[in-house]
Amino acid sequence: MKKNFLSLYDKNHIIKNDERFGLFNEINKKYNIKKVLYSGSYTHITPIFIFPLVIFNDIYKKLQDFYASEEIKNYINKRKIYSDQPIYSYICADYNKSLPVKINEFDLLKSQYSRFISRACRYYLKKGDYYWLIIVMKMQVWLLFYQIINLLEL
Repeated sequence: MKKNFLSLYDKNHIIKNDERFGLFNEINKKYNIKKVLYSGSYTHITPIFIFPLVIFNDIYKKLQDFYASEEIKNYINKRKIYSDQPIYSYICADYNKSLPVKINEFDLLKSQYSRFISRACRYYLKKGDYYWLIIVMKMQVWLLFYQIINLLEL
């Protein structure tokens, strides 16, 4: 039996008008973000259409098949706006615990509905000029921009 993984994305984001393609595209135009860590992603694959490297993270084991499917891979390749091959993976883990990614690696930390992600995942963001955090909760978008002197002081 063939699973219809794309229907999960449609049901949770397209039909609910919660894709947020325009938001990510505008952020990318202005800031040219390359690497994104998206904890609490569930099936929200929109960031990989815009950003060339996205690590998706959630606690649901069933999503491993979703992210590994040819259907989703083909859909991402169809929708992406950059010429390079997309680089993405799914980490099934609690973001409050250590994730198997490098510290100081990401330009953007994104969370859809997960709370307190900045406290748990801030170490994965690059130290330096800017720290980005997008939190989208209850259909309201908050874009917070911080200039960092010392990331560990947050």
